[in-house]
Amino acid sequence: MKADAPGAVLKRERVRDFILDLIESHRPGDAIPSERSLCARLGVSRPTLRAAVDELVAAGLLVREHGRGMFVAPEKITQELVSGQQSMTVPQASGTWSSRLLEFTTIPAGARVGRKLRISPAVEIVYVARLR
Repeated sequence: MKADAPGAVLKRERVRDFILDLIESHRPGDAIPSERSLCARLGVSRPTLRAAVDELVAAGLLVREHGRGMFVAPEKITQELVSGQQSMTVPQASGTWSSRLLEFTTIPAGARVGRKLRISPAVEIVYVARLR
């Protein structure tokens, strides 16, 4: 199947999805297989594998350590800023309010957003960027 055919999955996407499954099955700090073993297992070149790994490193899901390998990234620390018991009041603002639409498009959810929304990383979501 050609890469530009409808429904075709790029090798990089297939590799990324495989590594995402590895991440899901490991704990933070656990090592994942080496580049060489992943290339052999998936039948792809190292540049293809590295492109997929680069995406996951940029998304904060993997950590690379030179000479040691790749590891599942530690969980991000989240903190509730306002508890349900308290309410936050904001004083009335004066002046005029404006909002400018910078971008409105559909994009793949990606690994991090897909995990937060409990959807596939390939699902299209609406991305809105605005300037207030």
